Amino acid sequence: MAGLDSYQGGKVAAWLFRIAHNIVVDSYRKRRPQGSLTEAAALSDPTPTPEERMMAKVERAEVQAAIGMLKEEQRTVLELYFSGWTGEQIAAVLGRSAGAVRMLHLRAVERVRQIILDNARGEGRQR
Repeated sequence: MAGLDSYQGGKVAAWLFRIAHNIVVDSYRKRRPQGSLTEAAALSDPTPTPEERMMAKVERAEVQAAIGMLKEEQRTVLELYFSGWTGEQIAAVLGRSAGAVRMLHLRAVERVRQIILDNARGEGRQR
């Protein structure tokens, strides 16, 4: 009501909307943090850099290639684990005990690790 004398005609709703809009913009401006550029430069961006994204892609490809070199049963166990299946569910599907599935899983993970290490050393041999 304080600005009623500034009303110059036209639609009252549009005039009130403009007042409300200006009040909201002013409140956001007042809340805006006032830091130095030095402080802003020190902030880190949590998103991965292009190099980090590329390395993750290469690592995923290495893991997928290593999984492809596993025996079928080990590969199946890893794929089902990655899909969110429990050890008991996998055991039921494979007709194995939960302990046997755990052992298959451990051996598969170790074999993937060994394949990747061998490839990194340039040995790239299959066992």
